[in-house]
Amino acid sequence: MKKTVKELAQFLGGTVIGDENREISDVKGLAEAGSDDISFAVEPYTEYLPQVHAGAVITEKEYPAGNNTLVLVENPRLAFSKLLELFHPRQSVKQGIHSTAVVDESANIGENTAVMAYAVIGKNVRIGAGSVIYPYVFIGDNVTIGANAAIYPGAVIMENTVMGDNAVIRAHAVIGGEGFGVGSQQGRNMSKTASTRAFPKSAMLLSVMTWKSVPARLLITAL
Repeated sequence: MKKTVKELAQFLGGTVIGDENREISDVKGLAEAGSDDISFAVEPYTEYLPQVHAGAVITEKEYPAGNNTLVLVENPRLAFSKLLELFHPRQSVKQGIHSTAVVDESANIGENTAVMAYAVIGKNVRIGAGSVIYPYVFIGDNVTIGANAAIYPGAVIMENTVMGDNAVIRAHAVIGGEGFGVGSQQGRNMSKTASTRAFPKSAMLLSVMTWKSVPARLLITAL
């Protein structure tokens, strides 16, 4: 699929600053985007726009952007998620639990949900209706996932994590793992504490952005 920046801006209800006739064939993160791709940027990452070489970048307002074409919208994150669905619509999947999936008998799996091959679902897990759990996903005990989620292959959702509706977790992402804090007792560091991440009940986009001059950042963006 190819769309001009003008067509995409009309689809998003945005305004183009730059070359509206440039053709876009895919959506990618800022670090990976090339001349045929569209990406998005929010503060503080907008300061790196002059280093970006995308075909277009979705932003909330005009920023110094080098040679990049900008598409201005009210909510760049939401706009980018719409383009993800446009360029990469969800494939039709067979509903039900695959025979090789390991699902604890205490898990509550919603209607019209697909649990694919070799997925592992722990105790007291709740998964909302219409969700898709792709192959080799691990979901730990006491996890709650809202309706219409898409958990892509190899993702790991650690125990006690709570996620809202329309969550999108990309392949091999790890949510709710250890290492977000250190417990202490009487002034002494004891051990790493497991994090419990509660996400808003709205869509999420998970991506990793890596820069040559900026450390890798894991962005979990609630829309």
